[in-house]
Amino acid sequence: MNAMQLAAASGGPLARPPPLVGVTPEWVRSQLIGREASTRTPFGERRIVYADLGERRLPRKRAG
Repeated sequence: MNAMQLAAASGGPLARPPPLVGVTPEWVRSQLIGREASTRTPFGERRIVYADLGERRLPRKRAG
């Protein structure tokens, strides 16, 4: 048994989550807001692009 199979069997951090029922690429595209939004910049008209990772990748530094 390889590491991926072992993690999946144990429910570990490498286990693949269950698929989201009813979530299709078409549904995701229909949820986009401002798909054609643009702004004027010193380099000309540019489309606005925003991406959110959904979680921080780096640990927060403690104040003090």
